[in-house]
Amino acid sequence: MDNMEYPWAFLLFTICFNLFFLNFSPILARYILPKRKVYFNRQNQTVSFSWSVNNAEKNEHSHSTFPFEDIEAFYSKANHSQGHGYIAHKDYENHRGAFSEIRVKDNPQNPNYCKYTWERIVRFMDVTKPLVDSPEIEPFRHLDPVTHDFDKQNNRPEKYWRLMNYKQMKQIEEELDDDIYRFNFDGAITNPKRWANKEITKPWEKWPIDESLNKPDETPYWKRLMKTLARQIIAGF
Repeated sequence: MDNMEYPWAFLLFTICFNLFFLNFSPILARYILPKRKVYFNRQNQTVSFSWSVNNAEKNEHSHSTFPFEDIEAFYSKANHSQGHGYIAHKDYENHRGAFSEIRVKDNPQNPNYCKYTWERIVRFMDVTKPLVDSPEIEPFRHLDPVTHDFDKQNNRPEKYWRLMNYKQMKQIEEELDDDIYRFNFDGAITNPKRWANKEITKPWEKWPIDESLNKPDETPYWKRLMKTLARQIIAGF
Protein backbone atom coordinates (compact mmCIF):
# COMPACT_ATOMS: atom_id res chain seq x y z
CA MET A 1 0.00 0.00 0.00
CA ASP A 2 2.92 2.36 0.69
CA ASN A 3 4.00 2.17 -2.95
CA MET A 4 0.52 2.78 -4.35
CA GLU A 5 -0.36 6.22 -5.64
CA TYR A 6 -3.60 7.89 -4.53
CA PRO A 7 -6.16 7.88 -7.40
CA TRP A 8 -6.33 11.65 -7.80
CA ALA A 9 -7.73 11.30 -11.31
CA PHE A 10 -10.68 9.31 -9.97
CA LEU A 11 -11.30 11.88 -7.23
CA LEU A 12 -11.24 14.70 -9.79
CA PHE A 13 -13.66 12.78 -12.03
CA THR A 14 -16.02 12.19 -9.09
CA ILE A 15 -16.05 15.88 -8.16
CA CYS A 16 -16.70 16.96 -11.77
CA PHE A 17 -19.41 14.32 -12.14
CA ASN A 18 -21.21 15.52 -9.01
CA LEU A 19 -20.91 19.18 -10.00
CA PHE A 20 -22.37 18.57 -13.46
CA PHE A 21 -25.19 16.14 -12.69
CA LEU A 22 -26.26 17.75 -9.43
CA ASN A 23 -26.22 21.33 -10.63
CA PHE A 24 -26.29 21.50 -14.43
CA SER A 25 -28.24 18.45 -15.57
CA PRO A 26 -31.54 19.80 -14.09
CA ILE A 27 -31.00 22.97 -16.16
CA LEU A 28 -30.42 20.93 -19.30
CA ALA A 29 -33.47 18.80 -18.58
CA ARG A 30 -35.65 21.85 -18.03
CA TYR A 31 -34.62 24.16 -20.86
CA ILE A 32 -32.94 22.03 -23.55
CA LEU A 33 -34.22 18.46 -23.55
CA PRO A 34 -37.75 17.84 -24.88
CA LYS A 35 -40.37 17.88 -22.15
CA ARG A 36 -42.46 14.77 -21.61
CA LYS A 37 -45.11 15.32 -19.00
CA VAL A 38 -48.31 13.69 -17.83
CA TYR A 39 -50.64 15.93 -15.84
CA PHE A 40 -54.00 15.48 -14.16
CA ASN A 41 -56.72 18.14 -14.27
CA ARG A 42 -58.86 17.92 -11.14
CA GLN A 43 -61.41 20.43 -12.40
CA ASN A 44 -61.95 18.88 -15.84
CA GLN A 45 -61.33 15.28 -14.70
CA THR A 46 -58.86 14.67 -17.51
CA VAL A 47 -55.37 13.25 -18.00
CA SER A 48 -53.07 14.81 -20.60
CA PHE A 49 -49.88 13.61 -22.28
CA SER A 50 -47.51 16.21 -23.70
CA TRP A 51 -46.53 13.91 -26.60
CA SER A 52 -48.49 12.52 -29.53
CA VAL A 53 -50.96 9.70 -28.84
CA ASN A 54 -53.02 7.85 -31.44
CA ASN A 55 -56.70 8.78 -31.74
CA ALA A 56 -56.55 11.35 -28.95
CA GLU A 57 -58.42 14.58 -28.50
CA LYS A 58 -56.37 17.72 -27.89
CA ASN A 59 -56.72 20.18 -25.04
CA GLU A 60 -56.06 23.93 -25.18
CA HIS A 61 -52.30 23.24 -25.09
CA SER A 62 -52.52 20.80 -28.04
CA HIS A 63 -51.72 17.89 -25.73
CA SER A 64 -53.33 14.45 -26.03
CA THR A 65 -56.14 14.31 -23.47
CA PHE A 66 -58.41 11.59 -22.10
CA PRO A 67 -61.04 11.30 -19.37
CA PHE A 68 -59.47 10.22 -16.10
CA GLU A 69 -61.77 7.21 -15.89
CA ASP A 70 -60.12 5.81 -19.05
CA ILE A 71 -56.70 5.59 -17.37
CA GLU A 72 -55.49 2.70 -15.21
CA ALA A 73 -52.35 1.96 -13.21
CA PHE A 74 -50.36 -1.24 -12.86
CA TYR A 75 -47.08 -2.57 -11.49
CA SER A 76 -44.76 -4.61 -13.68
CA LYS A 77 -41.56 -6.49 -12.93
CA ALA A 78 -39.79 -8.44 -15.65
CA ASN A 79 -37.37 -11.27 -14.91
CA HIS A 80 -34.01 -10.10 -13.51
CA SER A 81 -35.12 -6.47 -13.53
CA GLN A 82 -36.46 -3.90 -11.13
CA GLY A 83 -40.19 -3.30 -10.90
CA HIS A 84 -41.89 -0.02 -11.69
CA GLY A 85 -45.35 1.50 -11.61
CA TYR A 86 -47.03 2.61 -14.83
CA ILE A 87 -50.19 4.27 -16.09
CA ALA A 88 -51.79 3.57 -19.46
CA HIS A 89 -55.03 3.97 -21.36
CA LYS A 90 -57.38 1.05 -20.79
CA ASP A 91 -57.75 0.69 -24.57
CA TYR A 92 -54.08 0.97 -25.38
CA GLU A 93 -54.40 -0.80 -28.74
CA ASN A 94 -56.38 2.15 -30.10
CA HIS A 95 -54.42 4.81 -28.20
CA ARG A 96 -50.78 3.90 -28.71
CA GLY A 97 -48.53 6.24 -26.78
CA ALA A 98 -50.87 6.75 -23.82
CA PHE A 99 -48.39 5.10 -21.50
CA SER A 100 -45.96 6.41 -18.90
CA GLU A 101 -43.95 5.31 -15.90
CA ILE A 102 -45.17 6.69 -12.56
CA ARG A 103 -42.54 8.87 -10.95
CA VAL A 104 -42.23 7.48 -7.44
CA LYS A 105 -40.39 9.64 -4.92
CA ASP A 106 -38.98 6.98 -2.63
CA ASN A 107 -38.55 3.42 -3.85
CA PRO A 108 -40.19 2.49 -7.17
CA GLN A 109 -38.94 -1.10 -6.79
CA ASN A 110 -41.31 -1.52 -3.85
CA PRO A 111 -44.91 -2.02 -5.10
CA ASN A 112 -46.28 -0.29 -2.00
CA TYR A 113 -44.77 3.06 -2.95
CA CYS A 114 -46.13 2.76 -6.49
CA LYS A 115 -49.60 1.94 -5.16
CA TYR A 116 -49.42 4.83 -2.71
CA THR A 117 -48.45 7.26 -5.50
CA TRP A 118 -51.42 6.15 -7.59
CA GLU A 119 -53.68 6.38 -4.54
CA ARG A 120 -52.62 10.01 -4.08
CA ILE A 121 -53.50 10.70 -7.72
CA VAL A 122 -56.93 9.10 -7.35
CA ARG A 123 -57.48 11.06 -4.15
CA PHE A 124 -56.42 14.30 -5.87
CA MET A 125 -58.98 13.71 -8.63
CA ASP A 126 -61.83 13.14 -6.16
CA VAL A 127 -63.69 16.47 -6.29
CA THR A 128 -66.07 15.41 -3.51
CA LYS A 129 -63.23 15.74 -0.98
CA PRO A 130 -60.77 18.52 -0.15
CA LEU A 131 -57.20 18.28 -1.37
CA VAL A 132 -54.82 16.15 0.67
CA ASP A 133 -53.19 18.25 3.38
CA SER A 134 -49.51 18.17 2.39
CA PRO A 135 -46.71 20.78 2.31
CA GLU A 136 -46.50 21.08 -1.49
CA ILE A 137 -50.24 21.75 -1.83
CA GLU A 138 -50.67 24.09 1.13
CA PRO A 139 -50.04 27.40 -0.75
CA PHE A 140 -52.75 26.53 -3.29
CA ARG A 141 -55.52 25.14 -1.07
CA HIS A 142 -57.55 28.32 -1.26
CA LEU A 143 -57.87 27.94 -5.05
CA ASP A 144 -60.01 24.83 -4.76
CA PRO A 145 -63.59 25.63 -3.58
CA VAL A 146 -64.13 22.33 -1.74
CA THR A 147 -60.79 22.63 0.03
CA HIS A 148 -61.33 26.29 0.86
CA ASP A 149 -64.69 25.53 2.49
CA PHE A 150 -63.23 22.62 4.46
CA ASP A 151 -60.34 24.73 5.77
CA LYS A 152 -62.71 27.53 6.77
CA GLN A 153 -65.13 25.23 8.58
CA ASN A 154 -62.32 23.50 10.49
CA ASN A 155 -60.23 26.60 11.24
CA ARG A 156 -57.18 25.17 9.57
CA PRO A 157 -53.99 27.18 10.24
CA GLU A 158 -53.21 28.95 6.98
CA LYS A 159 -49.43 28.34 7.15
CA TYR A 160 -49.32 25.14 9.18
CA TRP A 161 -46.63 23.38 7.15
CA ARG A 162 -44.73 26.55 6.31
CA LEU A 163 -44.31 27.41 10.00
CA MET A 164 -43.16 23.91 10.93
CA ASN A 165 -39.47 23.18 11.44
CA TYR A 166 -37.82 21.00 8.82
CA LYS A 167 -36.68 18.49 11.45
CA GLN A 168 -40.26 17.86 12.55
CA MET A 169 -41.38 17.50 8.94
CA LYS A 170 -38.68 14.87 8.40
CA GLN A 171 -39.87 13.00 11.49
CA ILE A 172 -43.44 12.98 10.15
CA GLU A 173 -42.23 11.89 6.73
CA GLU A 174 -40.29 8.98 8.23
CA GLU A 175 -43.35 7.93 10.22
CA LEU A 176 -45.53 7.95 7.10
CA ASP A 177 -42.89 6.15 5.02
CA ASP A 178 -42.80 3.38 7.60
CA ASP A 179 -46.60 3.06 7.42
CA ILE A 180 -46.49 2.89 3.61
CA TYR A 181 -43.76 0.25 3.64
CA ARG A 182 -45.76 -2.03 5.93
CA PHE A 183 -49.28 -1.26 4.70
CA ASN A 184 -51.39 -4.14 3.35
CA PHE A 185 -52.72 -2.57 0.15
CA ASP A 186 -54.18 -5.80 -1.20
CA GLY A 187 -55.97 -6.47 2.09
CA ALA A 188 -57.34 -2.92 2.15
CA ILE A 189 -58.86 -3.47 -1.30
CA THR A 190 -60.53 -6.79 -0.48
CA ASN A 191 -61.39 -6.04 3.15
CA PRO A 192 -61.25 -2.29 3.81
CA LYS A 193 -63.04 -2.51 7.16
CA ARG A 194 -60.16 -4.55 8.54
CA TRP A 195 -57.10 -3.14 6.81
CA ALA A 196 -57.80 0.37 5.51
CA ASN A 197 -56.53 3.28 7.59
CA LYS A 198 -58.63 6.34 8.34
CA GLU A 199 -57.49 9.36 6.37
CA ILE A 200 -55.66 12.09 8.27
CA THR A 201 -57.68 15.20 7.40
CA LYS A 202 -56.48 17.42 10.25
CA PRO A 203 -52.70 17.00 10.55
CA TRP A 204 -52.43 20.12 12.70
CA GLU A 205 -54.26 18.19 15.43
CA LYS A 206 -52.31 14.95 15.00
CA TRP A 207 -48.92 16.68 14.77
CA PRO A 208 -48.99 20.03 16.61
CA ILE A 209 -46.03 22.24 15.78
CA ASP A 210 -43.15 21.50 18.15
CA GLU A 211 -41.96 24.94 19.16
CA SER A 212 -38.81 23.50 20.74
CA LEU A 213 -37.58 22.65 17.23
CA ASN A 214 -38.26 26.14 15.94
CA LYS A 215 -35.19 27.66 17.54
CA PRO A 216 -33.33 29.83 15.02
CA ASP A 217 -30.12 28.43 13.55
CA GLU A 218 -27.40 30.85 14.65
CA THR A 219 -24.75 29.30 12.42
CA PRO A 220 -23.44 31.95 10.00
CA TYR A 221 -24.97 31.65 6.55
CA TRP A 222 -21.61 31.27 4.80
CA LYS A 223 -20.75 28.26 6.97
CA ARG A 224 -24.07 26.56 6.21
CA LEU A 225 -23.60 27.30 2.51
CA MET A 226 -20.06 25.93 2.42
CA LYS A 227 -21.15 22.81 4.30
CA THR A 228 -23.94 22.17 1.78
CA LEU A 229 -21.65 22.73 -1.23
CA ALA A 230 -18.96 20.46 0.22
CA ARG A 231 -21.51 17.70 0.84
CA GLN A 232 -22.84 17.95 -2.70
CA ILE A 233 -19.40 17.94 -4.33
CA ILE A 234 -17.85 15.17 -2.23
CA ALA A 235 -20.77 12.90 -1.34
CA GLY A 236 -23.23 13.71 -4.11
CA PHE A 237 -26.24 14.61 -1.90
